[in-house]
Amino acid sequence: MLIGYAVFSRKPELPLPKRIASLLIALELGVGISGVYLLPLIAYQHLFELPKMHAIMPMGELGRFFVYLPSAGLSQRFASQTGGAACLSLVAAWYIWRAALSLFLRICMALTLLAGLAMMSPGFGPKLIFLSGLKVSAFVTPGDYAAKMLFTSFYTGALAILAYCLISKQASAREKWLLIAGSVYFVLMLPWAAPIWKAIPQLSRACFKNRFGLRVSTYV
Repeated sequence: MLIGYAVFSRKPELPLPKRIASLLIALELGVGISGVYLLPLIAYQHLFELPKMHAIMPMGELGRFFVYLPSAGLSQRFASQTGGAACLSLVAAWYIWRAALSLFLRICMALTLLAGLAMMSPGFGPKLIFLSGLKVSAFVTPGDYAAKMLFTSFYTGALAILAYCLISKQASAREKWLLIAGSVYFVLMLPWAAPIWKAIPQLSRACFKNRFGLRVSTYV
């Protein structure tokens, strides 16, 4: 998705072969830099048993990398953030209703907001993770990381939806697909997507779910 965006969103006066060539050079440079980290890993991978890593490092459990509000006690500490999220959602919902958009796109926007708001219900996220079959020893994250990431990503996504509604009449296909991509990445960070991550565990080896917050911010 990022490669396609990089190729086709460049200035139209730049020939397509030059766009592809510049992208390939950038990718080659990135691969070369990442090799500094990957080559030692490949050389010493026989010293690690990845299936047993979770027993030694519980924080590496797949179910711990979603964003949610884990407990009622924690929700009291984030009461103002929850209230702000609810108010922002109401404003966004009003503009979604009034925007000149297709019914399908408006439904998708509303469902994205509702999916995020539901995770602010204490303990609901962990229940969804357990129902998916993922095994998690505890839902404690250092520095309340899961809760902070939830609110950060939600506010970012809600503001993106609001902004798109305000420019819906002038928005191009580029803005539309950026909004869709950002919304998909946000939902993949939520426990609603736990069955997908369990069904395709290889996804977690490519990128932790909570790192999708960076992509949400980038698309916004």
